[in-house]
Amino acid sequence: MINLDEELSRSLERRADNVAVRDDLDDILAGTNLVRFSDANTKPRRRSQLVLVAAASALLAGMAGLMWVQNSRSEPASTSQQPAVPPVDGSLPAFSPPAVLLSGNEAVAGDEWLWPTVLPDGFEFQYADRNNNPSGDLKSVQFGSTGSLAGQLSFWISPDTPSFEGGQSVEVAGRNWTISTSAGQARGTAAIGDRYVDVGGPVSQSDLLAVIDGLALVSEDQLPSAPLSYDDAMTDVGEFDVNGEQVVMSVDESNGWFCTETRTDNESGGGCVTYFDPAETISRYHGFSTGFDETTSQLQMSTRGMASTDVARIEVEFINGATASVVPRNTSGEFSDVRFWTVGAVVDLQPGQDPNGVNDVFIEIRAYAADGTLIATRTSDDDTVGQ
Repeated sequence: MINLDEELSRSLERRADNVAVRDDLDDILAGTNLVRFSDANTKPRRRSQLVLVAAASALLAGMAGLMWVQNSRSEPASTSQQPAVPPVDGSLPAFSPPAVLLSGNEAVAGDEWLWPTVLPDGFEFQYADRNNNPSGDLKSVQFGSTGSLAGQLSFWISPDTPSFEGGQSVEVAGRNWTISTSAGQARGTAAIGDRYVDVGGPVSQSDLLAVIDGLALVSEDQLPSAPLSYDDAMTDVGEFDVNGEQVVMSVDESNGWFCTETRTDNESGGGCVTYFDPAETISRYHGFSTGFDETTSQLQMSTRGMASTDVARIEVEFINGATASVVPRNTSGEFSDVRFWTVGAVVDLQPGQDPNGVNDVFIEIRAYAADGTLIATRTSDDDTVGQ
């Protein structure tokens, strides 16, 4: 095992002049009073979209994090292995109730979430979410730029061992972490009791170590917004005819981010997350599903999304030459400035086309006003499909 105490200290010294710690928990959780630092050699890079889908929770275990139980303490232990993030007054910021640095915990309480008290420039709070997998809550807090799934810095707690290849053992804040870097990404994982924590994103290794050194625990009610949850508590927003079946669409929303689900009498499917700002008219990301009928050699496709209230009709140009329209709706009495839609098509499988390899089900989505005016479009090129 190697010890990167000197590297951590150099990283902290490099940003010492930019450190500022406030005492107001609300501001800290809002992301305005976090300790910030800039690394001239570090620039956020795009990374592949991180999506939580109930059916794919096993895949996400690779980015899953760790878990801990909060032990009451208000300041970190002072050891040679734990270079302290230097607050203005030499102590931890005042939390009410007190937050505890991760370094002081040997387990995680059920309502606790991983929270950074130190962040590189360019990252703001986006959302928290919970995936209730069979072995326990898989919880994450995501930081990034507004509305974008690219380049997120992720903080996970998981009941399952993260899939992790390679890396080196590093002691940070008195705990052993496995640290790896690749293609502009840095990632660290560690065990806390019977849970695991996992932190990763487009940052340098030295920045990641500084972030890990400042990790803390907060309770669920201290999060800036309620966590997204893909479960039975979702709100029904409308019923639609999709490929001859009646489909109910349900959503959960937090801080402008949505989980969506569609269900019939026989099955359901969906996932998290999609960001939507009604000023954009059509949501950026669109979930989809496909099925293949071997007897007819036909693909059954559907996609879903959100639209602003001035959209009277959504038209989807699917692959293989099909087009279908739907009227967006919202029957929930909630989300007053948002309308929801899902629509499908059945098309013939093209020669040489793999029915299991369809990743983009549409070519273009078009939004029309009540008078028939085309007011917005999205193509598969500027859409990140899969939520």
